[in-house]
Amino acid sequence: MAAQLSLLSLSILSLLTTSNALALPENHLEVRGLQSLQIEKTAAAAPDAVTNNYLVLEKSNMSSISNAVLSSLQQANGLRKRQDGSTPLIPLLGGAEFVSEVTIGSQTVKMIMDTGSSDTWLIKEGFECTDSNRKAVDESTCNFGPTYDGTITQIAGQDFQISYGDGEFVTGVFGTQDVEIAGITVQDQQVALGTSAFWNGDGISSGLVGLAYPAITSAFKGNTRISYDPLFTSMTKQGLSSSMFSMAIQRGGQTGGFIAFGGLPPVTFDETFAKTPIQVLTSGGSSQRTFYTITPDALVYTGSAKTQKSQYIVDSGTTLAYLPTNVAKTLNGLFTPKARLDPSQGAYVVNCNAKAPSLGVKIGGTTFNINPADMVLRDPSGLCISGIQDGGSGPFILGDVFMQNVVAVFDVGAAEMRFAAHDY
Repeated sequence: MAAQLSLLSLSILSLLTTSNALALPENHLEVRGLQSLQIEKTAAAAPDAVTNNYLVLEKSNMSSISNAVLSSLQQANGLRKRQDGSTPLIPLLGGAEFVSEVTIGSQTVKMIMDTGSSDTWLIKEGFECTDSNRKAVDESTCNFGPTYDGTITQIAGQDFQISYGDGEFVTGVFGTQDVEIAGITVQDQQVALGTSAFWNGDGISSGLVGLAYPAITSAFKGNTRISYDPLFTSMTKQGLSSSMFSMAIQRGGQTGGFIAFGGLPPVTFDETFAKTPIQVLTSGGSSQRTFYTITPDALVYTGSAKTQKSQYIVDSGTTLAYLPTNVAKTLNGLFTPKARLDPSQGAYVVNCNAKAPSLGVKIGGTTFNINPADMVLRDPSGLCISGIQDGGSGPFILGDVFMQNVVAVFDVGAAEMRFAAHDY
C-alpha cells in the first residue's frame, strides 16, 4: 500500500485552515498546566460492569489507517520521512484493522471500528474506484467488502470528504438512516455513503465506524466544515447507552477482541482500574474535544527517570506506538540486537528474533507492561519492525501495541479513561 500524505482531501485542508479548525501544531508537546487541559465532565463515571451490548472484533489484513487530521499534525511536527521525501511505510507494515458487523437500514455489513476518527461511512453500490490521482480504475482495485445497496434520507448541501494518513480518501454524500450496532439501534443517525474512493481494502469491510468527538467529523458545505453528532454521541443522547464504551484488543486466538457499549466486554482482566482525565489535545492550541488524549504519569523503561511528560492519543486505528524522538531512540537501542533506523523507510526495523526491552506505561499510578510479543511485528514480506516508532514532536500515539495489553474504557461522560490489565 502506498503511503503518501500529499493527497489530503479538501476536508483536511479546510479543517486545518478555517477559523473554527484545528490549527497546525507548534514545535513541541510539553505538557504544562494539566488541570486546565481536562475536558469538562457531563456525567458521573459509568459503572465498570460487563454488558450484553458488545461485538466480537475480527482482525482484518488491512493495513493500519490513521485519520488524516492526526497524520497532518504528525507531519507538521516532524514525523520522520524517507530519504526520497515521501512518508514512511512503517505505519502500514505489520498492521491490522478491527472490523465487526453493523446493520445500516436493513443491510448488515462489516465495518472498521476506529477510536481515532468520528464519521460512520460505508461504500455505495456503483461507487467509482480511483487511483491516488483520482483516475478511475476497476472497482475491484479498491477491494471493499459488499457495497451498500440500500437507501438513506439524503441531507441537502452536505458533502462527505475524508482522507487518511496513507493517502486513501473517500468522498460522497450524507444522509440519515437507522444504525444497529451491538444490539443497540440508533435511529436517524447521520451517515455517509462513499461514491468515490481511493482505497486499499481487505475484501471484508465496507466502511468505517468512527468513535471520536464531533469536532473531527467530515461534513462540508463548500469549504465550510459542519459539525454533527457521530454515532456514539447520538447513542448516548438518545438514552440507548451510558456515555462510555470499551475495547479489549487481542493479539492472537480466533478473534481480534471485543468492543462494548455502556459496559465492559466478556474478557478476563485485572478488575482494579486505573483512571486518568481525557484532555484537550494541545497541538496547535485547539480548545476542542477531538481525540481521546491522555497524559500518562510516565513511560517506564531502563533510563526513563528524566522522561518529560507528554500527551498521547489512544487510537485503535493505529497499530504502533509513536513516542518522542529521544524515547524511541533509547528504547530501540535496548533491543537485543539493537533495532536500527532504516533511512529508506524512515523507521526502526529489527531482527525478527530480537529480544524486546521492558516497557511499561504508568497511568493513574498503575504501570501497564507491554508484552514483548507486541514489540516486534512481521510484515508479509518477512521484514520485522519495531512496535516503537519515532513520533517526532507529536501528537504521540498509544496504538494497538499498547491497547493489546489492557481493557480500555472510554468514559466520555466522566471525561476520563480507565485501564485494567488484560489477562489472556
